[in-house]
Amino acid sequence: MKAISKNSALKRKDILTTIMIIATVVMAITASDIINFFFLAIMCIFLFVAFRLGIQKLQNKTQCIIKATDKIVDYYKMNHMNAWDHFSNVGDLFENDELDAHYTRYRKEMMRIRNKDNDISCDIEDYINIDSVTESCASGFLSQISGLMTGIGILGTFLGLAIGLKQFDSTSAETMALSIPHTKGRVDRHSAF
Repeated sequence: MKAISKNSALKRKDILTTIMIIATVVMAITASDIINFFFLAIMCIFLFVAFRLGIQKLQNKTQCIIKATDKIVDYYKMNHMNAWDHFSNVGDLFENDELDAHYTRYRKEMMRIRNKDNDISCDIEDYINIDSVTESCASGFLSQISGLMTGIGILGTFLGLAIGLKQFDSTSAETMALSIPHTKGRVDRHSAF
């Protein structure tokens, strides 16, 4: 399983590298307005992917945990008895395949332990915890979003400077002084942000 996730992480990294190379080539060829649009489009794509791969899944799992907790509390309030006797037979308490798989493992362990000694139990946090909730939420990709955004900003800044300084005349002090206002205007126009 780790080999599969490592390969998919490498594929994502290769795709991101390819996108960045293509973005650099396109930015070197195009005009400033298109460059600004392109940078913003890349940032929007990164944020959309982060939302779809991570944040949305995390929100869904959190809602499933809240609903399951509400079910248990409501059952206890209505029946005033141990909720485990009822929920030990419920396989889809969370209505989420990943969380329900962890819950099934917990139920099986509890039943195994209870068959040996009724006073011993295991903690559900050993099965459903922050790691099990975030395992499919692309946390590796999400943790790199801030670095990607910073890199895109720096790349855009230097690209804007390179385009703006392309026609800077440094043959003499007089021509340099005359070309500074024009160069500043070009740098301002070609700066990505």
